[in-house]
Parts: sequence; structure tokens; C-alpha cells
Amino acid sequence: MAVHCDGQDTAPYVGALCRHRRYNYTCVVRGWDAECLAPSQWQIQMGVHHLAKGPKQPFFLVSASDGSERWGFLCVSAVF
Repeated sequence: MAVHCDGQDTAPYVGALCRHRRYNYTCVVRGWDAECLAPSQWQIQMGVHHLAKGPKQPFFLVSASDGSERWGFLCVSAVF
């Protein structure tokens, strides 16, 4: 999930309004884990191990503008 929050080059924070750069949806950060704690099947399906740092980086829970909740990697360098 490549996201940019509030026009800043800082890590997203709970309550930050963000936009997914690749999929172009707006979202609000609701929570996060210091690394990916999702089941390995989800990590395989989502390609987590193809990310530069794999699961060893923060993953964020967001509420998207379409009403869905999503877990993903928020890439600070690839946002808004």
C-alpha cells in the first residue's frame, strides 16, 4: 500500500488522512503494528515478502472512503 499522508514525509499516524497513490482511494489511519502480524497465508496472497523489508516494517489499518477496512504497508516515500 503506497500512501501519502497530509503532504508530509513523515510516518503516518493514527488519525492521519491519506490517499493510496496506486489505487487512488482516501483513507484514515486507525491503527498499526510495528511489523506484519497477519497470518502467513494473507502475507503470501498480498505479496508481503516482495516488499523491500518484507514483514519487518510497520503495517497500518485504515478505513477507506468506500467504507472498507484494510491492512497494508504505508510507504512514506510514495505518497500524495
